[in-house]
Amino acid sequence: MRKKIIICIGVTILIFFISFSFNSASDGNNSMGFPFAFYSYSGGRKYPEPENRHSFIVLALIIDILIVFGSTFAITSFIRRKKNK
Repeated sequence: MRKKIIICIGVTILIFFISFSFNSASDGNNSMGFPFAFYSYSGGRKYPEPENRHSFIVLALIIDILIVFGSTFAITSFIRRKKNK
C-alpha cells in the first residue's frame, strides 16, 4: 500500500511539472495544472496594468489532485490485481 501511494504522489508531481508552461519571458503567460489550470501568471506588457498578475484557484488544484491521484491509484490497483492472478 505504501509503495502504491508513493507511486501516485510521484506521478502527480511529474504530471504537474510536465504541464507547466513557461511563456512569460516572451510576453506570454505561465500556467500549471492538468486537466485544469490552477496557477497562472500573466506576463508581458499589459495596458492597463492589471492589479494582480498571479492567479491561484484552490478548487482546481484539489480537483486536479483528485483526478490524477485517483486515476493513478486505480491503474496501479488494476495492474497489481492482474499480477496476482
